[in-house]
Amino acid sequence: FELLGFEYTGNTPFCLGNCLNKERTKNILRSFKIRTPKSFTFHRNTGINLKKFDLKFPVILKLLNEDASIGISEYSVVNNPDDLKKQLDFLSGTYKQDIIAEEYIDGRELNVAILGTTVLPVSEIDFTGLPENLPKIVTYDGKWIAESTYYTFTKPKCPADLDKKLKKKITTIALEAFYALSCRDYARVDIRLDKSGRPYVIEVNPNPDISEDSGFARAAAAKGISYPDLLNTIANFAINRKKNDSKSQAV
Repeated sequence: FELLGFEYTGNTPFCLGNCLNKERTKNILRSFKIRTPKSFTFHRNTGINLKKFDLKFPVILKLLNEDASIGISEYSVVNNPDDLKKQLDFLSGTYKQDIIAEEYIDGRELNVAILGTTVLPVSEIDFTGLPENLPKIVTYDGKWIAESTYYTFTKPKCPADLDKKLKKKITTIALEAFYALSCRDYARVDIRLDKSGRPYVIEVNPNPDISEDSGFARAAAAKGISYPDLLNTIANFAINRKKNDSKSQAV
């Protein structure tokens, strides 16, 4: 689009590329002193070698270059080296991709939708009712398989119950992550709180679902923004950029 001179909504290829690679995302966040779980990347071309693995269990395993919770299941959180090796072998053999492991933050999970420079009401994933033997995470089934246990017992709540101090802390770190990854127009920052209430950025999604029944639209509605107004706002970001570009060229 840029090469053709077309303006478009959403984030740039530069931003999308950085956010799609979870290791790169974390390195950028760390360079801005933004807290994110400690991680370790397993590269397929070098084989799975646990000798240098230095994370504390439990850890969660994710595909390095996927979104939409692809590859995330009840087996993604592992508690010992044997389970780690088993899940690594499964992911590597099934998806043929690099894998990132990160120390699992066992606490509340918050989703922060950002529209332009406005932080919309924070959402929280409610894990109430999820069987005790299952890790409290958002899995692929939880997002997409309606008849699954995870889909039934991982419900978003918006706005989340946050005290004023914590809400400010979450809002601040979400905006810091948004700008650190050079996001624009709209994005979602996913955050986990540890047992002490410290926030960790676990994901920056520069291309979140904005369909009418999406979490982003739900957060906008909680702010009093109707769905048509949400789409108009996003479209106007691109329209205004085009107008500004035209003015610059005219000068």
